[in-house]
Amino acid sequence: QIQCDNPHKCILRAQQLLDTLPPKWDPRSELPEDYIRKPNPEDFNNYWTPFNN
Repeated sequence: QIQCDNPHKCILRAQQLLDTLPPKWDPRSELPEDYIRKPNPEDFNNYWTPFNN
């Protein structure tokens, strides 16, 4: 664990470092990929066609 003698300065420095990141890599930004719903396998049950081997 890193100790910080002046937490306010540490927070400001961290914000400066985060501000240098492009939006894609900035953990503070919201991207459309964050809200894309992954398909649930159960959603495809109506599309499956069983077959005999």
